[in-house]
Amino acid sequence: MKQLQPLAQPVNHFAQAPDAGYLYAVAAARLGQWAEAEQMLNLVRHEYPTYAALNEVLYLQGQVSFEQGDYDNALRTLGQL
Repeated sequence: MKQLQPLAQPVNHFAQAPDAGYLYAVAAARLGQWAEAEQMLNLVRHEYPTYAALNEVLYLQGQVSFEQGDYDNALRTLGQL
């Protein structure tokens, strides 16, 4: 995860930054690090709104919200799919 985090930052102008951010969030979610996953998913959604895999980002963000017990946010996020 540590290797992916700097690549996901918009200031680095890395072409695959949205992919790096999404993969970071997937890894964080699998480790149960919900806050880190949510933070990275928010970054990807807001910094890369045209990301081709945005639906996957929204789905994972809904799952992360659900796992944290934030059911209203989970439904809102999944409703954007």
